[in-house]
Amino acid sequence: AFLRAVHAAVLEGVTDHVVYNGGDRKGKAWDLFQMCHPGRTILSPREDARLQGVVQAVREHEDAGPLLSMGRPEVSVTWADYKARIDWVGPGYIVDLKTLGTTDVGSIARQSAIREYHGQLAHYMDGLRTCGHIVDRAYLIVCEGDGAQDVVVLDVDDRALDEGLKLRDRYAATYRECARTGVWPGRH
Repeated sequence: AFLRAVHAAVLEGVTDHVVYNGGDRKGKAWDLFQMCHPGRTILSPREDARLQGVVQAVREHEDAGPLLSMGRPEVSVTWADYKARIDWVGPGYIVDLKTLGTTDVGSIARQSAIREYHGQLAHYMDGLRTCGHIVDRAYLIVCEGDGAQDVVVLDVDDRALDEGLKLRDRYAATYRECARTGVWPGRH
């Protein structure tokens, strides 16, 4: 719920969540609160304060703020057998917003490699380019999300994006083969 609220607030300027001040998220009071707010994102007071800190930190950041001042949030693209929903598309660039609990570049690099963010960004760029858009750069805006609310902006280099596209293509080939044969072996 917190990450959904961060995306809505930072990327779209939407803060339509509600805050539950009733303590533990259990019992009759919690059940009644949920029932009175169907489909709404519910945050605790602590989460709401963290959210406000993240929004302020991103907007005031010397690189993140300007990147998110031009363009559009939550852009959906469909091409060939693919689809994507891109956090932000600016003039000639894309942005992916992450809340990773750290802004240490070494930690971000390790988490990005494990989670294969380069493949995700390369996939997004491929989709936009296939649909006729000029996209030259990909950025990660990483928010700490807790504590000091630090923010770092990383420019993902071409080498990482090239490897990311190869990764996406391998996954797509594996998926097509599994769909063709009906054999789904897992990640091994």
